[in-house]
Amino acid sequence: MKRRLTMLIADDVEVNRASLQAIFEDEYEIAEAEDGNAAIHELQNKKIDIVILDLCMPGIDGAGVLKWMRSQPEYSQIPVIVKTAIDENTEGVMLESGADDFIFSPCNPAIIKKRVKNIAQKYILEHELLYRQMEQERSFGRIKNNFTMAIFGKVCESLEQMMVLSKTAQAEPDMGKVKELLECFYAQGEQMKELLGDIAEVYALRREKDGCREKVFSVRKMGKQLAAERNLIFEEGEIAHEYLFGDMEYVRVVWGKLLSALGGAAEKKEKVKTCCDVTLLGERQAVLKLSAETEAAVLLDETQYLILKSMVEMLQGTLQKEVREKTVLSVTIPMKKGKIPVRKCRDFKSMRVLSVGDESIYRDYYTTILTRLGLRYDVAEDGKEALELLRGAYRSGDGYDICFVNWQLEDGQAAEFMAKVREIYEPDTLVLVCLSNEGETPESEIKKAGADYVMEMPIYQSTVYQVLTDICQKEENMEQ
Repeated sequence: MKRRLTMLIADDVEVNRASLQAIFEDEYEIAEAEDGNAAIHELQNKKIDIVILDLCMPGIDGAGVLKWMRSQPEYSQIPVIVKTAIDENTEGVMLESGADDFIFSPCNPAIIKKRVKNIAQKYILEHELLYRQMEQERSFGRIKNNFTMAIFGKVCESLEQMMVLSKTAQAEPDMGKVKELLECFYAQGEQMKELLGDIAEVYALRREKDGCREKVFSVRKMGKQLAAERNLIFEEGEIAHEYLFGDMEYVRVVWGKLLSALGGAAEKKEKVKTCCDVTLLGERQAVLKLSAETEAAVLLDETQYLILKSMVEMLQGTLQKEVREKTVLSVTIPMKKGKIPVRKCRDFKSMRVLSVGDESIYRDYYTTILTRLGLRYDVAEDGKEALELLRGAYRSGDGYDICFVNWQLEDGQAAEFMAKVREIYEPDTLVLVCLSNEGETPESEIKKAGADYVMEMPIYQSTVYQVLTDICQKEENMEQ
């Protein structure tokens, strides 16, 4: 059962405390304090979640209590709503001292409830997020420790075998033993190199937190590529949504390890097939299920299975195996639903556009054209602001489809910006249209920097319309 939050009402006037208690007693456990010393005592002896603090109290006043709370790590994050009749100067001082909000005397109960509710919700959400992050970090720590210790044991086992053979070769020095020893050293060395490489892959997920790791990708395309590389059969399951958003490269590695675990069956020419299913959970969440199957009963390599299991758990997924008459391995990974790529759009009015340019005259002119064409758009003055907008929109599930970039951005940053965009977003996810002064820079150079289309200025509405239409028809032309 969820614990009720506790509110501390600190006010030297009893009737004020009583009126506030009447407002909040249905939602909170109420603690009271008639002065600053009593308020500090309550904070030290009870789990207080939110404070309504009167400024004018005997002894230590409200300002003193607030200053003390913000100086103590264990109380510094508790939201404090100051209650008083104050002027704007005092309000500014208290905000600088750490007050989260104000309520004024005389108090309107409806306004008080709304202010407290807003502050409490923010506090609760922040602490729930922090708690989940801490739990996740602890979970990842346990996974990495177990994985590392298991791999360490395997490496020690290999070294011990090498030492035994070395001693045998020394006791019976002949070329046959020396050759056997060298072959063993080479084989064991290759195995250890692979094991250490697997450790690096497992740790990479937590080390590289940059948004570049998260991309929209086609799970169907990935499955076909992996199957073709290994000469396996790819079967499409129930795919509710083809495009997913997440750590594309890590998913590819996990899927590859899943198929490698059945490598023994492939070597024996047994048919191995892989399949993927995507189920949607709500508006943004999805579940990806990957499976590998062979009709043969395969003895799974313990180390390979451990590596795969650890990698799946790092993605907060689960791994299941079934070894009977046939062998089936399946991985289930929580994912996010990705936006359908721009190349599959049929109506450019459904697109979202970002216009990047540091000259307000041109920027306003372009946005006027976009408005007339009925497109949704945002504007950015430089590459840094544009990247922030792109990332934020992308992660919200409503990413931009087209980015218009002025090649004449200050300090030549257009090329750098487009190169960065191409590191994060594939051409079918975000189309780059570069606007350039006629003849100033060769089109080939601009396209080499990452642009998909180059438009020479001045730009006209008919030209923009034609480019947008071309983008929408591109996929149709490819399919014919």
